[in-house]
Amino acid sequence: MPNKRPRAWFADAIGIGLKGLRAMRPEGHPGADEMEPCTIMWIEALWRERHWDAALDAPRIQTAFDRLAVGMLRWPMPAQFLRLLPDRAQPLALPETTISPEKRAQVRARLADLRASLGKPPAGAPTKGKK
Repeated sequence: MPNKRPRAWFADAIGIGLKGLRAMRPEGHPGADEMEPCTIMWIEALWRERHWDAALDAPRIQTAFDRLAVGMLRWPMPAQFLRLLPDRAQPLALPETTISPEKRAQVRARLADLRASLGKPPAGAPTKGKK
């Protein structure tokens, strides 16, 4: 379940992005007295039902605001922001293993010897109190 209260990094990123958009004065932009409630509504709407992560999402948020700034003629809605939000970067896949079956067997035998010397059961063996 997502966090109920938006994190400070998220609120800051949305607030900075919206201030930048407002500085461009697009048609329909909120007035100075409307900016705070507008920002709060954006933060709440975007935070709800999503899992945001500062390391993964802060750059994506900046990119979405950059894209809005380039293409907007009117003050945007959160749905437009979400459409322009890039996908999260996918982690790099680990390379395929190059270990031979013989070497794998040697490594497993060595690990079993080490576990035995420590008085531990072999890997995968049932232990007391566990099914």
